[in-house]
Amino acid sequence: MKLTASLLFITSALIAGTPVKAPIEVKPEPSTFDQLWSLATLYKDKDTFINEVSLFGRIHANWTTVDSDHGDWSDWELRRLRAGLRVKFADQFDLKTEVRFLPFEDPIYDGLTEASLTWTPDAAFSLSIGKQLPRYTQEGAISSNELLTIERSLLANTFWVGEDNYSTGISIAGKAGAWQYYAAALSGESDKAFGKLNAGWYGVSSLGYDFAKPLKLDRALLRADYVYNDGDPGNTTTKPFSNTYALGWDVKQDRFGLVGNVITGTGLGKQSDVWGFVLIPTYDLTKKLQLVARYTFLDSYGPDGLRPQRRYENEVPDLAGTRGDRYQALYAGVNYYLYGHKLKLQAGIEYSHMADSANNGGAFNAWTYSTGIRFSF
Repeated sequence: MKLTASLLFITSALIAGTPVKAPIEVKPEPSTFDQLWSLATLYKDKDTFINEVSLFGRIHANWTTVDSDHGDWSDWELRRLRAGLRVKFADQFDLKTEVRFLPFEDPIYDGLTEASLTWTPDAAFSLSIGKQLPRYTQEGAISSNELLTIERSLLANTFWVGEDNYSTGISIAGKAGAWQYYAAALSGESDKAFGKLNAGWYGVSSLGYDFAKPLKLDRALLRADYVYNDGDPGNTTTKPFSNTYALGWDVKQDRFGLVGNVITGTGLGKQSDVWGFVLIPTYDLTKKLQLVARYTFLDSYGPDGLRPQRRYENEVPDLAGTRGDRYQALYAGVNYYLYGHKLKLQAGIEYSHMADSANNGGAFNAWTYSTGIRFSF
């Protein structure tokens, strides 16, 4: 249609004997959402030393109820409340500082989540130093703003450090063609500041390749992750596995999507070896309405190697602190995107079952119902 219109324009111009000028392309007016979110940018000028100063943060709220054969629990939670300042300067540097708040507690300040400086001379290489969130496992590498389900699966939560454990260290990352990589060395101790940096350490490495072009798909990322934990008793950030191996993928074509992960870990101390996998298929009914499902499976090689979901199975009093050795869960939900991942509504229901070969109270069946709103800027 654009080509036809251009040809008609040129033909009519030649017939009229007027000079040929390209038609003016009119850019669409920014939406109300565009205008509101642009308020977070306080300053922007690519031609000065300070390129941009902006605010960023997130407000996530949930209402959840758990119905299990060990009892029930329900409540609403201000899941995440964070705010930060971001300064981009010298065309290559990005300084980010973010804090976490608990508005209904005293004190309201709950610590520093992120404080990092990133140098990016080009897309193939970036270097970050400071307090940061390590990127490994398929779900763990995704920002909480962009999760397809209300909460991460028990598979991710069993092996990944979790959002409460931003770590101080150094990392490198980059993309070259279809390849992408990430590597980090991080302190094993985390607190509300930078940590004392005198405990153990852990290392993370990740290598991915996007097969979208050869497979003729919209997206087809395959990634392999490895995590090493030195086993220091003071290493409280990472989960108790000396070596963790993960293979993940993110595939998208038209309306269909499939995210998945297979993970195995070698236990430290009393923690037994564990392996499992998760599958998250999606289907876009419209540009705003999306269906999502998830199947989670975990198996422990020894008794009592698995815990219930911290959110929210573990909130049931009789399940708190229990353990089992085989876990399965099936989730079904819907996402409504008001402004992409920056403003969306989510709802989901999940059935979970824990087996307990030791027969010491860890077996359960539970239904978890959740709704939530995700706002970020």
